[in-house]
Amino acid sequence: MLRTMPGATLTPTELGNLVERARLGEAAAWEALVRGTSNAVYRGLAAFDVAADVREELYHETYIKLVERLDTIQQPAALPAWLMTTARNQALQYLRKRAKLVPVADLPEVGSLFELDEALLDDELRVAVARAFRRLSNACQRLLRLLTVSPPLSYAEIAELLDRPIGSLGPQRIRCLKQLRLAPELVAFIDVAPT
Repeated sequence: MLRTMPGATLTPTELGNLVERARLGEAAAWEALVRGTSNAVYRGLAAFDVAADVREELYHETYIKLVERLDTIQQPAALPAWLMTTARNQALQYLRKRAKLVPVADLPEVGSLFELDEALLDDELRVAVARAFRRLSNACQRLLRLLTVSPPLSYAEIAELLDRPIGSLGPQRIRCLKQLRLAPELVAFIDVAPT
């Protein structure tokens, strides 16, 4: 049997026949059309975390859209894909409307607004540090990575890995951290005047 999409139960010929009969008002054809394409609607709604009653409402709204456009269908074989897309659009529209409605009880308290600001600031700082780190020389990047691995490596192990004298690691670490602190990305976060 030729399928129009995964999970479809009607061939293109059957879809065309049912669409034509449903246009003429035949109730049995409409019911068969809905039964044969309902899997596409459910697949379109599957990715959305909504309550069962909302899912059922979106399912019905999708078929209402089909009723409104039944006379305009020119390629019945594409109907399952159209239904899946329409169901997704119905769900997205529902979620957008729901997102705009914020019950007063759900508004964040003043304290949690500050926590939100702190979380955003932390995220911005992480991004700034990552960008500043990428500005460092490869030697500095390697050294700082090795100094921050878990479990920690000894200076002797790091010196061996970098093929450098152990006594040079401390001064290089200080230079690398200073370069990191003075990076333009971190100026807003660190109260250090560039030298």
